Amino acid sequence: MGRLRKLIPRFSLRTLVVFLLLVTSGMGLWWRRGAWRCELLLPGGLLGVARAFFTPDGERIVTIDCVGPGRVLSGAHVWDARTGKCLVEVQGHASARWAIQSTPDARRMLLGTDRPVTTVEVWEPGRSTSCTSSFVCGFRAVEVKISPNGSRGAAFGGTTLVTWDVSTGRPLAKLEVEPTGFRMAFSPDGRRLAIPSVGYEASIFDTDSGDRLTTLEGHQAQIDEIRFSPDGQLLVTSSAYDTTTRLWNVSTGRSTATLTGRRRLDRPNSVVSADGSLILTYPMAPTQGAALWNVATGKPLCHVGGYVSGAAVSPGGGLIATTFYDRTVGAIWDARSGRKLAPLGRRTDGGPIAFSPDGERIVTHTWRGSTASIFRRQRPEQWWGVFWLWEFWLTVVFAGVFVWSVWRDRRALQRASVTPVGGEGDSDGAGGADC
Repeated sequence: MGRLRKLIPRFSLRTLVVFLLLVTSGMGLWWRRGAWRCELLLPGGLLGVARAFFTPDGERIVTIDCVGPGRVLSGAHVWDARTGKCLVEVQGHASARWAIQSTPDARRMLLGTDRPVTTVEVWEPGRSTSCTSSFVCGFRAVEVKISPNGSRGAAFGGTTLVTWDVSTGRPLAKLEVEPTGFRMAFSPDGRRLAIPSVGYEASIFDTDSGDRLTTLEGHQAQIDEIRFSPDGQLLVTSSAYDTTTRLWNVSTGRSTATLTGRRRLDRPNSVVSADGSLILTYPMAPTQGAALWNVATGKPLCHVGGYVSGAAVSPGGGLIATTFYDRTVGAIWDARSGRKLAPLGRRTDGGPIAFSPDGERIVTHTWRGSTASIFRRQRPEQWWGVFWLWEFWLTVVFAGVFVWSVWRDRRALQRASVTPVGGEGDSDGAGGADC
């Protein structure tokens, strides 16, 4: 303590103030050192969020909520992506377990209902905060789909599938199909509907006439997942039993690539990049991780580890975002090397994850509070990314000013220490003369 008391007076008030500013800016830099920072929390259902995504303009976020032990879909919300304000709330029904679907722009939503069981509600959040119309399908819809452009709707129940024009409510086609495990996919223009069957094949139908356009054969087991690429030229099918994901040319019906590497019975999932050049597969298995593939060559580009339960590819294809089934912190990966670049900085529930159209924000499900979290990218993920933070440069400035101030204090102390020595010598001489 004695040494500390001797040290403090040696520095000026200026130096002490600059030191406090330096400590404050350093703490701010430490707080914001992460590449991705949580900026908004959106309340979800009682158990969380089943799906979440940005609209194409990046201005809104759509969340599909789930409740209950079976994570039953309970409704949907449309949020302002800037402020987190709820714009529209869509109330679901207890029996509509998988029967909630939205267009990518949230312009229209379909809701399977149990009041009555033969009705599918059509919601238009941009026009009204309540149901705007309904379609009587004639059976209880256990799954509904709406085309990405919002022009066509499809409802499935039992062995019956119907399609209709969402704008007019006019029925288009009625098909008798074998149970498909509640899987079907619309092409982006809504003109084609892909449906897997128990015969290890998938069929593409014309949604207006109900005619079968193409049959895709090649899987050795039941197809568990099916989806179109954003441009509609590619169809992706996956099977948990034959451990493959196949890519098909929609025009010719021929398989263009077969992606392997999963273990048998691992639940398949896939995400196609916005430009259709990359596909990300993740089987939701403890040791499998996720793999990024080149669509043109069918060869893997990189592999990321962990018990991946949700994954997304950035619009530019340079980053991969993942959540994990064990509810640990999400991660950002380099899509070229598979190297982990940065954590998301907040524990997630191992649920859905999606990039914004500009790739600067991420929405995912948070572990605590049954909420959706919005993360913003505040700097590049590499170590030199701290140069993008104003807190870093503020800390550098304060550090420089602090060094200069200490140097000035030391020089002033040296000058002050020289003057008393001369004064003491003069007084001694004068005293000697008096003696």
